[in-house]
Amino acid sequence: MEVFQDLKLKPKNPESIDLLISRIREKANNSDWTVKNDFVENYRKNLGENEKKVICLMSPKIKISDKEIQAYVWLGQWKSTLDVFNIVPIKTGSLSFSEYNYILQQFYKLFIEQEIEKLEFEIVYTESEKSIEKLAGEEVARALKKFSLAANKSTGHSRQMDSEKWKEFICLAHKLKSELGVEELVRWLKDDEGWSDDKAWDLGLDYEYSMDLLNYYDSNFSIND
Repeated sequence: MEVFQDLKLKPKNPESIDLLISRIREKANNSDWTVKNDFVENYRKNLGENEKKVICLMSPKIKISDKEIQAYVWLGQWKSTLDVFNIVPIKTGSLSFSEYNYILQQFYKLFIEQEIEKLEFEIVYTESEKSIEKLAGEEVARALKKFSLAANKSTGHSRQMDSEKWKEFICLAHKLKSELGVEELVRWLKDDEGWSDDKAWDLGLDYEYSMDLLNYYDSNFSIND
């Protein structure tokens, strides 16, 4: 399943953050990328984060397939880490997974790749594809696949045998603290398993409610009550 990639940079020396941002500015001034200082000023003013180290770059127009896209790339400090925390299109709408990841890749190659070794940054650059096993965990994914394979895709988990398999998936996801998100579940059901949009969202919202309910129980009721 295609997902948005993450890019996080952790310096061994905190001073390297200022050096990296300075070098990004220098490289942008000598390229067709543009530093958006006014955006950063508005960001700090609106959020009241005057001390936070942030930079925003506007990409050039980039052709992907038959489409030209252009976006703003935001890089900011969160505690001791620099994080690309947003990439948004200049025009209204949203970027697809492949568009977002391609712009991130261009940003990384031009501004980050050659600098991280010199400035001794540890890097986390996640993959663009993740399996349901990676997203949910092996055991949880196995239970989910068992439900989806056997379930009637027009009725969801309303049949008793389907309901039992769905409950097994829910309980395992809760017990094992699965990090599977609602949108990831819905996309997997639709794209990989052939569920309709309506039924996939019905299951996704059911999953969200069930996990919230079980977490509420854990937080508010002890086993001795």
